[in-house]
Amino acid sequence: YKFHRWAFVKMGSSIMRNVKLCTRCNFTTVDPLTGEKHKSGEPLKTLRTFRSTLDKEEKKEYGTSPFFGVNLGVHTEGSVSVKDKIYIKMTK
Repeated sequence: YKFHRWAFVKMGSSIMRNVKLCTRCNFTTVDPLTGEKHKSGEPLKTLRTFRSTLDKEEKKEYGTSPFFGVNLGVHTEGSVSVKDKIYIKMTK
């Protein structure tokens, strides 16, 4: 996954900018029916094995939180339609 390197995303005539990485929090370890935390810390325990950063600077900010995407902010307002092509501009 390289979404952490997305600088901009263009969908239709709308352009979004990458604001920050999106991580999974401890709330995902809570059973919605009982309100109890999973004793082994799942699913975060497993997600940390392949969705956490290896970058030293990101690790300082996000620790071992697994990434699931990016939070996008509107750069240029526009319209988005079904079947629009999506373009991504990557950072270095």
